[in-house]
Amino acid sequence: MEAQLKDHMMGIMFRSGKCLLADYDGGDDPMWTLDTYVAQEKILKGVYKSDEGKATISYDAEYDSVKKQMEDRKHDAAIILNDPKLQTIWDLSMIGKRMPKKTTFFFPKIWSGFVFYLMR
Repeated sequence: MEAQLKDHMMGIMFRSGKCLLADYDGGDDPMWTLDTYVAQEKILKGVYKSDEGKATISYDAEYDSVKKQMEDRKHDAAIILNDPKLQTIWDLSMIGKRMPKKTTFFFPKIWSGFVFYLMR
């Protein structure tokens, strides 16, 4: 699955060992081209009802760690996302869209809370 992931929006691993590659066509809204948004809205909120407290969600940025946890059957499912494209984040930001949690988790990253102030 890892080698083919770049050609798809996301991959999904299940406790059973089954893996799927998934794509989504959300129409004209550019947010639906963002894998984190689709995962949040359609899978986490839609299927797992995470916004209703019906699922426990954890996050891991390292594919090898996720793969090991799934092999150890520590989770029911894992959603594997592609690295975010800076151009996509830029384009969506320029039209006033807010990114879902963890969309901008990439290296190098400015420290959280780092703020610029204009000094006069």
